Amino acid sequence: MDLGISPYDSIEIHKSGNGKELKVESTLAKHTLAYSPIITNIIPKFKVNVNKPFRGIPSTSFNDDDYQVLIPNEMDSQLDAFSDDESENEIFPETPKKRIEKEEITIIKPVQVLVKLRSLSINGIEFGTKSEIRSSCVIPSALNTDGKEEEDSLFISLKSGFVLLIRLYFVPRQYMDSDYTFQTNSTVKHTGNSIFKPFVLQWWETSLSSDDISLTDSGFSLHSHKSGLAAVSTSASGMFRIYNLQVSNSGTIPKKHHNVKVDGLLLHSCFVEPINGKDDDHVGFFTLAFTKFRRLVIHLITWSIVQDMSKSFKSTTLPLYNSFNIPIFVVPVRNGFLFVNKENMVIVSIHNILSADYDFITKESPWLTHEEFPTSYYKSMDSTDDSYEVIFISTDAGNIYSVIVEDGGFTSVKPIAKIPEPISVFSFEKVHEGFNVIYSCDNGGSKNLLMKLPLELKDGLDFQYTDAKLIRDNKNWAPLLDVSIIKSNTSTIYNSISDQELWGISGSVKRSKINFFKYGYPAIRTSDTYEILRKADKLFYIEISRRKYILCSFPYRSVLIEYQHNIKEAFTELSDARIITGPTIFADTCVFDDVDYLIQVSANEVLLSSLTEETKRQTVENKIFYCDRVQNYLLLVVESPHSGGMQLEIYKIKGGDTLFDEGADIIEKIHSRILNFEPSTAKFLDIGSSFILAVGSFSGSLLLFRFLEDNIYPPIEIDLSSLNPYYDNSFIGEDLVIPHDICFYDNKVLVGSKDGYSITLAVDGSLGTVCEAFLKIGTSPVTYSKSRTDTQLIFMHCRYIWLLNLYESRFPRRVHFDETYERSVFDMVEISIYKSTDTSSKYFAVIRDDGLSVCSISTFAGPCVRQVSLPELAIKLNYLDYLSVFIILCKTKNSKNRLKFFDRKSLKLINHQESSIKNREDKELSLFSKNEDPVSSCVWSIFRNDHLSKKVLIGCRVEVGDSVKGSMKLLDIAKGMADETRIVSVKQLTSFEVDNPISNIVQINNSILFASKNNIYFLTYDAQGKRLKPVSTLASFPSEIMDLNVYDNKRVVVTTNLDSVYQLDYSETDGKASLEYIVNDPFPNNYISQARLNSKIVVGDRLHSSIATIEFEKERYVSKTWFHVPSMPRVFEANFKCIWVTGSDLNRSVLTIGVNGEIGYVRDLDKTSEEYQSLMQKLKVRGSIEEEVKKLDRPFFNKVSGTGLLSLNKPIFDYKGNEGKFIDYDLEEISKVCSISFSI
Repeated sequence: MDLGISPYDSIEIHKSGNGKELKVESTLAKHTLAYSPIITNIIPKFKVNVNKPFRGIPSTSFNDDDYQVLIPNEMDSQLDAFSDDESENEIFPETPKKRIEKEEITIIKPVQVLVKLRSLSINGIEFGTKSEIRSSCVIPSALNTDGKEEEDSLFISLKSGFVLLIRLYFVPRQYMDSDYTFQTNSTVKHTGNSIFKPFVLQWWETSLSSDDISLTDSGFSLHSHKSGLAAVSTSASGMFRIYNLQVSNSGTIPKKHHNVKVDGLLLHSCFVEPINGKDDDHVGFFTLAFTKFRRLVIHLITWSIVQDMSKSFKSTTLPLYNSFNIPIFVVPVRNGFLFVNKENMVIVSIHNILSADYDFITKESPWLTHEEFPTSYYKSMDSTDDSYEVIFISTDAGNIYSVIVEDGGFTSVKPIAKIPEPISVFSFEKVHEGFNVIYSCDNGGSKNLLMKLPLELKDGLDFQYTDAKLIRDNKNWAPLLDVSIIKSNTSTIYNSISDQELWGISGSVKRSKINFFKYGYPAIRTSDTYEILRKADKLFYIEISRRKYILCSFPYRSVLIEYQHNIKEAFTELSDARIITGPTIFADTCVFDDVDYLIQVSANEVLLSSLTEETKRQTVENKIFYCDRVQNYLLLVVESPHSGGMQLEIYKIKGGDTLFDEGADIIEKIHSRILNFEPSTAKFLDIGSSFILAVGSFSGSLLLFRFLEDNIYPPIEIDLSSLNPYYDNSFIGEDLVIPHDICFYDNKVLVGSKDGYSITLAVDGSLGTVCEAFLKIGTSPVTYSKSRTDTQLIFMHCRYIWLLNLYESRFPRRVHFDETYERSVFDMVEISIYKSTDTSSKYFAVIRDDGLSVCSISTFAGPCVRQVSLPELAIKLNYLDYLSVFIILCKTKNSKNRLKFFDRKSLKLINHQESSIKNREDKELSLFSKNEDPVSSCVWSIFRNDHLSKKVLIGCRVEVGDSVKGSMKLLDIAKGMADETRIVSVKQLTSFEVDNPISNIVQINNSILFASKNNIYFLTYDAQGKRLKPVSTLASFPSEIMDLNVYDNKRVVVTTNLDSVYQLDYSETDGKASLEYIVNDPFPNNYISQARLNSKIVVGDRLHSSIATIEFEKERYVSKTWFHVPSMPRVFEANFKCIWVTGSDLNRSVLTIGVNGEIGYVRDLDKTSEEYQSLMQKLKVRGSIEEEVKKLDRPFFNKVSGTGLLSLNKPIFDYKGNEGKFIDYDLEEISKVCSISFSI
């Protein structure tokens, strides 16, 4: 079957592109699950004023015509012809003093900012942008009109054609740019949940094209002057744009920009280092251009930041000789520029440029001896010595060199640090303990290290790694080479939010890693583990005189330990503390007359203690089973002295001066009530207008008693078991839902059951209830821990920790520890940490199966990646479900290491032993020849002798002289033992050769289809003859096959390199197989992969970094919709739907994977579905959601520049071609009202 000719002649030209428009009943939903982890810029100390009001720049001047022209008129913008008009300095007149609302004080705090490929990480919290970030720089702080130092600003450019001026605001996390009420306030009201959040103050559109950036579009490279009063945005060729900046009480404000023409490609550019510090009124800008005459030319432009540019603008040009090497990068130094090459370093002074003096100072590069390549440089932000400059230069071998420049020459060049990975970008700042080093490698790790002083390496052939303390591991999973989507284990399905798992391999050279991706709340252990307390079953947090204590209760005793923050040995046991030493039922902190006391309740005693001196005990007549406290009331569930059952008792905690008098009681009974059932738990809930006694029963009911004016009113009973939606599911259904813990928030009652349910009940004023959620999160008892400092955060544990983050969703998400092994959690209690500018994480004391430790849990959801290093370069990954093992195909010189096996449960590599059916005893046998590399694999399942037999096919690439061939191997892989060690046995059953490498292998029915260059071949097994049948060719295509998939054991979909995506039907008659052509995309494209989405085919385009959804109807091509994505996407059919959400439309989804590490999904969302209608209702939409989103662009209509206070991910900042193509769940306006419906 030859498909070399496509039916292009039947397509009308005017219908190419999107084809004819159809009325659709569904739309696409798109969401980013993980932004690319690649770091492009590191700012360790970004200065932010935390005391400024939440407001932006007034937009009055940006209605002027000059600001709404994408490329200003030549006479007004080109610096070779200025007018005498000085009105540009009057564009932002100073606001009259009486109208300025001054802050009481300016409080500057340092913030760590990591600029990534498509996001900003601010103190570890990630904020996504609408497209990739081309360039970024810091506009340093300057003095405002009142003489106060202002904060830094961030200048970034996007590949969608925008330049943005950004400031960070310290505001509550729920603040949005549409919250205009907050913007009218002179100060920000902090409620314990404030974070540093970026907002756009000013924007410029720089591109005339729809999606593609041209060489002449501004934003290729951004630079700022140290004074903070000038910035430059260059294009890749022909021009750069000058922004003179004005600092006012509203912050840094750019004036009207000016374009400067430059001949050639702009290879490097930077500002001249100020000679007299920040106060220099004149600035200089350097460019190194490569002209059409193939010459390197230096341009030095100077101007005044206080005078009219037409009067102060000067330009000097210096052509370089033909043998001058193109530098890897150029570093501005005082009075000159440092050109860094592989072979040498050259200092070109300003004197050299102005006087055309070619006598440059040159020094041989120290990295040349070690065959290293320089990759990046860094200059300290806190340099105070003006007599010399220190430049730190990194290499691809992980070495950091110190280059000291003084008086225009080299003083010292030496290596000072070495890390075990290449460095792409880094920072190197001196701190009290040594040096704080943050580095990132595009294809390796990304870490924050503390290096101790002194730092110096002995020069030799091999440097030793520098001793360093790991501060933070910024996970990097790029480049993401291959992924595998597998089913979750049945035993763990309710310990996760979806029933599928995502695994992948990343890295390059010899630094590969296998990654297990989850989306949730990251957690790290911040202290050592106190193993002696691993059998404690309850934890209570006590704070006495601002000293923090953890009361640990065991089945037979209680222990008090003191906690100290920010040290590894965080716990100290107090043996002489005045506490009840028996098991504790309840403990808390009470305050009387501004003095803190511990109140502790055991089975028959109540204690009030200051821990050191004053102690008061009171015996309770009846045995206590449960206890809880609200304000000065105690709820006790005790054994009834009359009926032998249980009864509720309400006590009031007494205070006053006579509290510790002899004979005085701690608590006084004010009410009691006999219970006619056996309670399973009891909680005292404060609902504002009154108190509620919530009591669970072992019969599966919840009883709510109102407690008002010291009286207990008759209860409202809720049968929880009748609400159970899983009751009819024989796999997980239980007869009774027994309450274990109860929590109240925002007129809702949370009930955690003993068998893993979390139930949400909405409660009205009359205690009527409506069940809003009935979720299965595990099989162990569910316990709640409401945050002390943020009522919107409710933690729960059910063997594992979950977080119900009401800022984000009504559904909880898992908390994932950055550890190799998952450990069971038995109890947890929050520790109050007093930090004014760090509220993004909460600290907990946690009892796990290895002991007591302190962990920090982020309250911002994101990717949680567990990584294990691999010794070889891995290129492909496949899961062998029958062994619970991954097979990893590697590219390495050692042929015995080209297969690796990774155990899914233990997260460890397993040794394997290779053999052949022809050489069973040869233990040194290698399955692959010297020039034979595995490139594809497939599990082949065949029914043989009435049982299912699974074998593994490996497709190979074989280099034979100057030609490239292919081969196929059939392997029998099983687990076994060798020398009392568990291994994987790999036996080759047979192999054969083909003309070209085998790129794809899939199973269809009991047979195999595999792709080799342009052809699809057919392979099957003869069960009677017990042999493989000869390979036959089924189809040929116009170009090389990139992707091959089978759906429903019949439909075959093929993606080719240069032309199209094809759909064919497979049939087999009398052992002969055939492929029948059905339909294809009639327009040639560069597709890399495809996946099915209902009647659509979703394809990834590797040339244009885009995704297309192709609509087919009745086997005919209908239309195609494109949208741009920030990566080279590969697409995979997936089903990562939330296990709690019903609706068949949620099954239809495609996972998008970028080589840069970006992970997202595309879903087909039915407009009649519950999810779509719920979104419309919450957004108060009358028409469609797509039309409602367009309203967000109204402030930008017919403008190419503007000011205000704008969200970083406004739809206008996306690629123009993406408008109206999908519902973007990344938008804050949508994400804040949607529920979890899809998650890894």
